[in-house]
Amino acid sequence: MTNPLPRNEEPTIAQPATAIPLATLREMYMVAVKIRRLEEKLIKLYPEQEIKCPVHLYIGQEAIATGVCANLEKDDYIFSTHRCHGHYIA
Repeated sequence: MTNPLPRNEEPTIAQPATAIPLATLREMYMVAVKIRRLEEKLIKLYPEQEIKCPVHLYIGQEAIATGVCANLEKDDYIFSTHRCHGHYIA
C-alpha cells in the first residue's frame, strides 16, 4: 500500500465542528474525579458491613455518565441501571 500523503506533508488532526471550551472540559474532569473518589470510598466502606446490599462499582466508566449528563437539557430525563453511582453524581 502506498502512502496517500506526499512525503513533505505531515498528517493533521481535523478540528471538530464544535470544540468544547476548556472550562467545560475542566468541569467534566472534576465530575469524573468525584465519581472515582466516591467509588474508591465505597470499596473501603463496604467491608465494614454498613452497606446492606451488593455494590456494583462504576470504576472505569466515569466518562460515560460525565459526558452524557453534561449534554442533558433541563427538561431531559435519565434512567439508570445497577451501576448508578456515577449517574447520580454527574
